[in-house]
Amino acid sequence: MIDKYRVVEIFDDNESGAVYNLKWLTEFKKELQNRKLIGEVMISSNARADNLNNEICTLLNDMGYRLLKVGLESGSNDTLKRLNKNENNRTNIKRYNERERSWTMHKNYYNDRLSLGDPR
Repeated sequence: MIDKYRVVEIFDDNESGAVYNLKWLTEFKKELQNRKLIGEVMISSNARADNLNNEICTLLNDMGYRLLKVGLESGSNDTLKRLNKNENNRTNIKRYNERERSWTMHKNYYNDRLSLGDPR
């Protein structure tokens, strides 16, 4: 794939992708190691703030993740509740801080997206 198609990065745009399954993510890292792809191809994806923790962020870094786009959805607890999100501002801030500590150690990039509005 790298030699034939000159692939340099893979972006998983599926918001319920690899970041949400630690077992799968661990196996995927092993496969990348076995194929000697870590450092040869960059990986990026979307994620939800309520799923991130230091263990997952460290694993992503070790796999060569370049970019993690995190949807915070809203800064309003009332809006998060109306959207049926299983998160709140306290959870989002905690996950954000965990990710920032882990992520910046490795100089990778992250992008937060915040939706504005009042869905009724």
